[in-house]
Amino acid sequence: MNDSITFPAEEVNFGMTFGIFNCKDTTVTVMGKCKSILLEGCKKVTLIVDKVVSQVEVLNCGVVKIKALN
Repeated sequence: MNDSITFPAEEVNFGMTFGIFNCKDTTVTVMGKCKSILLEGCKKVTLIVDKVVSQVEVLNCGVVKIKALN
């Protein structure tokens, strides 16, 4: 099973920081411009981002794919 979580651009703003913890077999999509994103303890996760101002951190994760949109 592959779950999907989407944060649409109209709900994301410049000052937001996303923390994503212990996800498994999940695709996370963040549209719009955010400050930063943290993935911790995740396995087999695909992160699709539109715009990140500061950083994307990956801690203690296994098999993570990060795709940046133009």
